[in-house]
Amino acid sequence: MARKEKRIVVDTNVLISSLINPNSVVWNIIDVEEIDFLVPELVIYEVEKYEKLIKKKIKLKGRKEAYEYLLSELFTKVIIVPAIYYQKHIEEAYEIMGVIDEKDTEFLALAIAYKCSIWSDDKDFLKQDRVTIYTSKEIIEKMIADD
Repeated sequence: MARKEKRIVVDTNVLISSLINPNSVVWNIIDVEEIDFLVPELVIYEVEKYEKLIKKKIKLKGRKEAYEYLLSELFTKVIIVPAIYYQKHIEEAYEIMGVIDEKDTEFLALAIAYKCSIWSDDKDFLKQDRVTIYTSKEIIEKMIADD
């Protein structure tokens, strides 16, 4: 991965973990301007689904403005790609991910459409061999190695 790649699809679990720990190294990596961090539009709904859990973990109960600020900071660092741009790859991605974890179909379709890797800590992605998968640990190691 590292700085040689121009784009990488970021899985929801990486984004949620960065929201839970805004001081994490993930925020610094997503700040790398030479790389486009892509997410399918469904990420917005997935993050909303876990809002209570995220707020509980970061102890933001009742502090809506602080949470919304974190969200806006995160979503200004990633490119939200509408489904129309990867729709023609959904069927292929579903054939692969449908038997593994169908909720990951859009991430794979997006990676196929943009010919890039996926950054995820979800081990289900490792069960496919269509695109390269990088864990957060691997991303961090690559970024440090490239400096």
